[in-house]
Amino acid sequence: MDVNDDVLNMPKGWAVQYEDGRILTEYDREGVCRNWRTVPKVGIKNLSLKWYNKHWTLHGKSIYLQKKRGWVSPVAGIDQEANIQYRYIGYWEGNDRIFYQVDELMGQMTMLVETIGSEEGQ
Repeated sequence: MDVNDDVLNMPKGWAVQYEDGRILTEYDREGVCRNWRTVPKVGIKNLSLKWYNKHWTLHGKSIYLQKKRGWVSPVAGIDQEANIQYRYIGYWEGNDRIFYQVDELMGQMTMLVETIGSEEGQ
């Protein structure tokens, strides 16, 4: 993946590189988190997940995925980003969702496969 200032300045999060060279990161230049649902999915060349000095990149896939797992604090004013437990990037392959799961505290990556439509995946 090519790197721009937004990728360099972002300690953790996803980055999308498009076939035309554009790069979108999870956080805009003001530090506001982008909603994955609003990110254009057509023309994606690479999807990367950055965790400080580590990064994982997926390329050559047709449908990319991103999600986070954590908890919501019942206390008003608590930064919800502090409550993320895992960050994921992934893609569809047939009926399988392949995810790279990164532990938010340790930066350790684990690969997961979820089969949709099987008893294990339901």
